[in-house]
Amino acid sequence: MTYVPGMNTKLETVGGDIERAESLYSQAVALGDPEKKYASLMWLGYDAPQNPVAVAKEGLANDGAPVLNDFLDGLQASHRGEPANDTLVGHSYGSLVSGKMLSGDETPPVDAAIFVGSPGVGVDHAADLNLPPENVWAGKSRNDVVASLPTRSIYNPWSWGERPFGVDPTDPGFGGQQFGVQDGSKWPPFAAHSLYWDENSESLKNMALIVNGEYPMSGAEPE
Repeated sequence: MTYVPGMNTKLETVGGDIERAESLYSQAVALGDPEKKYASLMWLGYDAPQNPVAVAKEGLANDGAPVLNDFLDGLQASHRGEPANDTLVGHSYGSLVSGKMLSGDETPPVDAAIFVGSPGVGVDHAADLNLPPENVWAGKSRNDVVASLPTRSIYNPWSWGERPFGVDPTDPGFGGQQFGVQDGSKWPPFAAHSLYWDENSESLKNMALIVNGEYPMSGAEPE
């Protein structure tokens, strides 16, 4: 599995994102087949936005998408043994980078995608991501203000115009799959945006099940 982080990620403070990749790895191993081998990594091969102006634009995602594609192609080419089941996990702006990569490659080098805390993935329909819609998964906390940008006008400067990054991937109209996520805290405002990897959480277990090729536990659909 490959995890793509979002805004404010930089090498100097990347430790927390590496821990997220490790947490998903550990949960997937705990819930998975003991006969299988697992690998998890955090990819920061693009310039993640560091301010509100940059994060409101697609430019850095457009630049990062082909680099991510090349990296994942390299993973596939260097793999030995039985074919791997590769899952791409995009969080926040990283989900936009991931979506841009998937929509730009007719045969993307992954088998499934997971989007969490996503402001949009650059397309309006799961089918535009060149993966089977049943392999496109999205989850968001009810109190995640970033993931709710496409639907909550109070946080959304584009709410009276076209959505900048496409349809909310947790919207049933997007055509993908949704999985349950714990609500999280409403305060501080961005606390719920970072809860997806919390230990023993519904979201972490569901992501691990998806990585293992299984169906996640049922959960309340986001509003």
